[in-house]
Amino acid sequence: MGIELTSLVDLYLRVSTDKQVDGYSLDTQKAALLNYCRKAQIKVYNIYVDAGVSGKSIENRPEILELLKDAKNGCFGQVLCLRLSRISRRLADLLHIVELLDQQNVKLHSLTEDLQTDTPVGKLVFKMIDAVAENERRKIPRT
Repeated sequence: MGIELTSLVDLYLRVSTDKQVDGYSLDTQKAALLNYCRKAQIKVYNIYVDAGVSGKSIENRPEILELLKDAKNGCFGQVLCLRLSRISRRLADLLHIVELLDQQNVKLHSLTEDLQTDTPVGKLVFKMIDAVAENERRKIPRT
């Protein structure tokens, strides 16, 4: 699933802790996404950031909710994230978000996971990746 040059892209960043590890810090995500857009000459509509918010639910995530509202209003044609786990670590929520975006003809593109959610195989891989992310979230110690 490639980024179309004709539409605006929205960037979404999320970390669940102030010191996110494994290269998912807000700065790392933002730099990678902006660098990709710059090289591909893609215009960015907005950057939505949910900092210090768990990916286990879309509740209490004001930026993802704002993103969905803007998608409904036709503000952009694509959402770009570093990894699908940044959008959600809960399969049901991720599927719901993708469905809402699809209803508005907004594509979801992960910079590191090149998936086509409009094909049967793409949908299967998409669900498997998010199921792994959900499992990883369950292993995070609760504080």
